[in-house]
Amino acid sequence: MTKNKILIQLAITIILIISGFILSRHFTQIRSEMDSTLNLAAIQEARLELVELQNVRKNLEIDYKNLRKELNDLWYEVIDADDDEQLELLYKLARTREIAGLTEVKGNGVIVTINDKENYDPLSDPIQSLIHDQNIIYLVDLLVDNGAQAVSVNDLRIVNSSQIFCIGTTVLCNNQRTIPPYEIKAIGPQDQLKAALDADPLYLKLQKEPYSVRFSSVLVNDLVINEYETIGTITKDIEYLKIATDYEIPKK
Repeated sequence: MTKNKILIQLAITIILIISGFILSRHFTQIRSEMDSTLNLAAIQEARLELVELQNVRKNLEIDYKNLRKELNDLWYEVIDADDDEQLELLYKLARTREIAGLTEVKGNGVIVTINDKENYDPLSDPIQSLIHDQNIIYLVDLLVDNGAQAVSVNDLRIVNSSQIFCIGTTVLCNNQRTIPPYEIKAIGPQDQLKAALDADPLYLKLQKEPYSVRFSSVLVNDLVINEYETIGTITKDIEYLKIATDYEIPKK
């Protein structure tokens, strides 16, 4: 009897251990599924918030452009239409704004897209497989040297005062963070720009192994490049307007 009791107790112990293991695995699986469900819900909620914020930004951009148009119209309302000297001053100011990149530009040109190597591995791939600030600056200079009259990086207008430099894995342009892929738009002589891009030795090299940088260029007609924008641009415009309206025409 004693031996049978021992065997029974041993069997019960084994059964309890197996049952505990099964229950533990079951609870772990349930918890994992719950965590996964919660993560999916959080991701979905974040996506919805992102879409909402993108819509808000889009509406703000539309309102901003409308306000800019109203402001530009005010320039002509405060100027005496019969005063040739005041009109000439206004036209010169408008031309100066255009040259400085403070107005939207439309024309034929090219769009260049550059991106890091696909599935970049920092342990095996060279650092040149990542797009850095110098890569973007190089392309901007290449385009300008071949006749580009207006250039933007990820829709940020490039002007003489623009700064482009790396911050971690992002590139700061006009004090705004940008991430790959980087889309560079340029308005100018299409054939010359395309020929310069296709024949550039640096990017011909970077597209090959082991770098495998992603690079493409396409000709686009009626390309639109936004005006240069920074914080406080409207304030500056109002100051310029004040200067123009307070300007006293010299007496002859």
